[in-house]
Amino acid sequence: MPEQYQNGNSARQPGSVPHNVTHSQETGNRNSQNKSNQMTSSKQQAPRQQNSGSGRPQSRLPITEICGKGLDSWKLVKKLGSGSFGDVYLGVNSTSGEEVAVKVEDLKASHPQLNYESKLLNILKGGVGVTMVHYVGVERSFNVLVMDLLGHSLEDLMILSNGKFSLKTSLRIADQLLHRIEYVHSKGFLHRDIKPENFMLGRGEQCNTIYIIDFGLSKRFCDGRTHEHIAFNDKKSLTGTARYASINAHRGIEQSRRDDLEAIGHMLLYFLRGSLPWQGLPAKTKEDKYRKIKEKKIDTQIEELCADFPSEFTEYLRYVRGLQFIDRPDYDYLRKVFSDRFYAEGFINDGQYDWVEKLKAKEKRNRQQQQGTEGGTLNPSQRLHQSQENGEQPPNENTDDPNTTKQEPKSQTDGQDSTSGRKPSMAARLFGNLCRSHKRKNNPQRVGGA
Repeated sequence: MPEQYQNGNSARQPGSVPHNVTHSQETGNRNSQNKSNQMTSSKQQAPRQQNSGSGRPQSRLPITEICGKGLDSWKLVKKLGSGSFGDVYLGVNSTSGEEVAVKVEDLKASHPQLNYESKLLNILKGGVGVTMVHYVGVERSFNVLVMDLLGHSLEDLMILSNGKFSLKTSLRIADQLLHRIEYVHSKGFLHRDIKPENFMLGRGEQCNTIYIIDFGLSKRFCDGRTHEHIAFNDKKSLTGTARYASINAHRGIEQSRRDDLEAIGHMLLYFLRGSLPWQGLPAKTKEDKYRKIKEKKIDTQIEELCADFPSEFTEYLRYVRGLQFIDRPDYDYLRKVFSDRFYAEGFINDGQYDWVEKLKAKEKRNRQQQQGTEGGTLNPSQRLHQSQENGEQPPNENTDDPNTTKQEPKSQTDGQDSTSGRKPSMAARLFGNLCRSHKRKNNPQRVGGA
């Protein structure tokens, strides 16, 4: 990768619904303002925030349609996110209706990246967990890149899973990540920005396949023809995200395959622990913060970092930190380390991750809310079912407390008649109670329920 890109911001996720972040990430060689523009709320996906429900984009589109080769064309719907390269938009195939992600970059950009990224993705095409490019070209005064639309990032899913992943899920993630990074390395490239936001789930049938994305900081580590490894250099600046970067990357040493693997190790411990010891360190400047992170990483013993977790994580970090600059890692060995622990724990490879049921419940709630908005107020049976799905205490239909009676809207929007789903008035309840008291004089009325 040309050096001019090394110190710039990496491109926003190629082909993804933008990930959401609750805390700031310590990222080297990136402009903080551009970084903040890439991030959205951690509670909701950006497309929903930017869509008012009318189906119309909330901001002006630079172009409305992209005409590809042959009969393919895509209409831009709304903006999904931004990066130093430009913007990402949701697009729809005019013929099939398939949703895609469209990257748009000004032709006059000082450091154009879409051409480089499209060439790299073309080299990587066909690999499992690699975004497919549908079209790259020029539309009016913009470079455009049309690619697969992806789902949630691992950071999103970790937040959804109460801030950390279980051992079972972490071990299955480790297996997929090692496959992805081995494939990238096999093509002669380093990723150099390993972090949860750069690994995303696919959609549909690929909903449990983890995709590796954002190659804005990627670089060749060997010559494509001679396979000669790049030269050692210890005068480099930090490239990547400081939280997960290797110790050697902090020291200014040229990165190689070992550094991607060490960053994956740090990320796996982040999944298990929920945080890393070098997060949240007070600092007045960016340089001071990076220095403190480096010092804390060096001072933190591997045994301390991996305490309370299986010894395989200690074994992994010891192995990758012990690799020499030009060494080829034994990916099979590393996968076997985690696979052996997986089966030793009695886990079953059933395709279940921590987020599977949570995503289903979330999508179901979203559908119910949408139906409630479109079809009017839910009837009592629907409200009771929804409260049970959400784990809430259902309302007590037998209570005589008038304050617990829900007021029905004046307009009937759900197709019910005028009396359906309403509680009797206070006067009617008192009259009924009086009648029952004449029949059962010595039997006290039960008010409310457990």
